Amino acid sequence: MPAKNPNEETRNFGNSFVRRKSKSSITMPPEESVAKSKNIKDPTPGAVGTTNIPFFPGSFELIKLELHSAHKEGGGFIDLRNTYSEINIYEDMFSPALQMDIRILDGQGFEEWLPIIGEETIAIEVKTSNLPDMTEEDIQKVEKPPQLTAAEGPPPPPGPFADASNSGIINLLFSVYKLSDRMPQDQVHGMISYTLHCVSKEYVDSCQQKVQRTTLDPITKEPRKISNTVRSLYKEFFKWSEKKIFIEPTKNLTNIITPNLPPFETFSFLASRAVSAGQHAVGSNFVFFETTTGYHFVSIETLMAGGGSGYQNPPDYPVGTSPQEGQYTMKPTRSKETYTIWPKRYKDPDTSPIQQAAMEEIAIDHFEVISNFDVLENLTKGMYANRLLTHDIVRMKYDISDFNYIEPAEQRTKTVRKSDGSTEEWPKVLSAQDKKNFGDGFAHLDQGDLCTWQQHALGAPEAHINFYPTSLGHDSIPHFKNGVGIKTVKHGAITGPLNIVPNRVEQWMQQRTAQQQQLNNIKILIRAPGRSCRMVGDIIDFKFPSGDKKERTGKTSMADHKYLSGKYLITKLRHNFTKEKYTIDFEAVKDSLKEQMPGVITGAGSSAIMDDGSIKMSEDGSRVIGGF
Repeated sequence: MPAKNPNEETRNFGNSFVRRKSKSSITMPPEESVAKSKNIKDPTPGAVGTTNIPFFPGSFELIKLELHSAHKEGGGFIDLRNTYSEINIYEDMFSPALQMDIRILDGQGFEEWLPIIGEETIAIEVKTSNLPDMTEEDIQKVEKPPQLTAAEGPPPPPGPFADASNSGIINLLFSVYKLSDRMPQDQVHGMISYTLHCVSKEYVDSCQQKVQRTTLDPITKEPRKISNTVRSLYKEFFKWSEKKIFIEPTKNLTNIITPNLPPFETFSFLASRAVSAGQHAVGSNFVFFETTTGYHFVSIETLMAGGGSGYQNPPDYPVGTSPQEGQYTMKPTRSKETYTIWPKRYKDPDTSPIQQAAMEEIAIDHFEVISNFDVLENLTKGMYANRLLTHDIVRMKYDISDFNYIEPAEQRTKTVRKSDGSTEEWPKVLSAQDKKNFGDGFAHLDQGDLCTWQQHALGAPEAHINFYPTSLGHDSIPHFKNGVGIKTVKHGAITGPLNIVPNRVEQWMQQRTAQQQQLNNIKILIRAPGRSCRMVGDIIDFKFPSGDKKERTGKTSMADHKYLSGKYLITKLRHNFTKEKYTIDFEAVKDSLKEQMPGVITGAGSSAIMDDGSIKMSEDGSRVIGGF
């Protein structure tokens, strides 16, 4: 027998982490910044029940508002539709539960004789007046199942985000957890007002429990993907809940141990380490949140691509399995609606009254820029550049990788002095260490970078350093993966070695650091007439007004801002109902500019969803900008 090469088992010790890059084949048809909803684009006139447009912006139908209490004599509920003065429902992409507060004008003594002591629930059902069913067609939905032969098999089942779109009806149940702001209104008649604070029932249940689990399969003890772990935990801890959870399939196996956290905190913890199985989302920016349709465990890149309904040939089917790469098809229209500044009660001779009413439905009442850019914050929080120091305690070595939002010019080229004394710029030959570094290869809302290569804060990864243990390459070392004491038992039979699972910190920590800070730059706050189909996670087009007046079609009008107009992602939303009107206030963010700054050539590895919907990259992996 030939002698065994002593280096054979250790040749993988120095493997560099292979990063995924967005494929240039992800394309979409061009998308115009016009009204998106069918009832806005094609409003129908008529009376109640025949028109698809409210009679005035902010009109709504409060179908149900019930206070349920186990202490109410005779059972049943109290109808609060004539008792409330204001209702607020809050959605937040960075919060795991919906919240509601309702201002009560109490002249019947509910607080005392019911009594209201935090053991009540409130059921609400409300919608925008005359709003038709806004449910979107799922890509995987089969309208008429074809007559298939046995060889062809059954039609594909719905995707993992089927039924995740908002129909336009808000139908929710909340638990009352607090009473505040109690004030007398009419001492003669004993009338008082107070605010009831409510939260989703699942959140109360989450606070009562702790997760003491690993991500290993409870039966086979084998590593699982994070998406499968989240599904399993949700079914275990919230099996009584009727709410759906929509989970984006994730990449890579993991064996994380949850350190005694409540279920919702566990999901947020797992989100911080999740990487999408879809090639369209190569970063690591998962979030766990609740909307009016259910719970969502999804990457922000997928939301930017148009939402989870883009998954085709469900990658998580049968349940419990998922592929190395998810199949994702971008929708023809990513944004749910276009919001603009439109004068109220302005009579345009070229616009019919019903068209005018439709336009006022998506005309903003007020907007405010609450954040634009903060170079110091971007620098110190690792958006422009950050460094990851990893240490492998088993192999007794460390490694360094750098991220650069835009690679500085001096790092892309080197100056060569020729024999005649002249100098010339040559492309830099990348070393093994250089290849571990990477740039902004994530998908974005628009095509323009948030800065140019002339930004002085670029190219300083030492400004934000993370230090983390790694197990990179351990799963490929024979004497690691086949060691003693790591075999598993399945139904009484030994199944073989349980491979060591790398924590893959190189794939999520730096990416998440940069992506989250990109969302903290451009933020706007918009108030508009209420539309009950709007929810957190929606993409909207916003025609940001420009201060540059231009002559168009013979009229002097305000043009759209060249950089700040375009697509925004809704991250916070408040539905506000008063007796008179329904409005929505939402915070929307932008991680890129509508157009690229002039004269910009970005660093290698970057990608963006262009105006025509495509993700365009050059042969060397750098983004191609028009005119260069």
